[in-house]
Amino acid sequence: MIIGFLLLLYVHHLNGVFSPDRTVYDAYGVKIAVNEILLVHAQNARNPPSFFIQFSPYNNTQSSSQCFINCLDSSQNYYVYTVAVGKKPNKNQIQFFFAGEWINDNSRPFIGVATYNLTNNLSDSPNSCANSFSYSIQYLDNYEHQEYYVIGVEPKDLLVYGFSNAFVTIFDSPNVLIFESWNRSLTWSNSSFIPRAVEINDNFGIIAGFVQNDPKERVKYSPIIYLLNFNSSNHRPIIVDQYIGTATPGT
Repeated sequence: MIIGFLLLLYVHHLNGVFSPDRTVYDAYGVKIAVNEILLVHAQNARNPPSFFIQFSPYNNTQSSSQCFINCLDSSQNYYVYTVAVGKKPNKNQIQFFFAGEWINDNSRPFIGVATYNLTNNLSDSPNSCANSFSYSIQYLDNYEHQEYYVIGVEPKDLLVYGFSNAFVTIFDSPNVLIFESWNRSLTWSNSSFIPRAVEINDNFGIIAGFVQNDPKERVKYSPIIYLLNFNSSNHRPIIVDQYIGTATPGT
């Protein structure tokens, strides 16, 4: 019995470790984002995993306006699911956001922001881009690997929302120590909801994904779109409407 119990623990440990195929570009989320200030491209296959940065204007491809920066440190312990930027960014605060997972021993989802130091001039040195980003990151220690984890940025770069099948988060960009996370059941009641894409406007948001149907039905999943509003006091998303598309076999 003791040996059997130890084997179960070992199998559980193996199942809890996330080992992604870094060469599959489109797995788990969108790896590229762009606005009028910068373009960011997550490249997990590099050693170490990196972000490629290109500053605008985009018709200027001088080496001084582009660089690679390591994903948090020089190890292979990180995998970035997705990156995002605001549509109406503050030009006095250049930054981008990312979400992913720590994959060394234990899988821990995270969300973070990379902020550029505006005191550096890109024309000063080809290395000024690479040496001028600082990271702030928050881990979700109470949750394990998530197959689906998407983030949406408020247009002015102030708030970043994270959505998964298990949790919802708010990351405060100006105050990076302010971070909230809660069980997804407090936002939507359907435990099978798989978020796949999110878009946030100034006054509302939408999140699209799939919900699981009865296992006996031929159509196993149906597409769903939630319309979001936001609490004026704590900025938490609130479901105000939903649309479930009619799925047919084979779609």
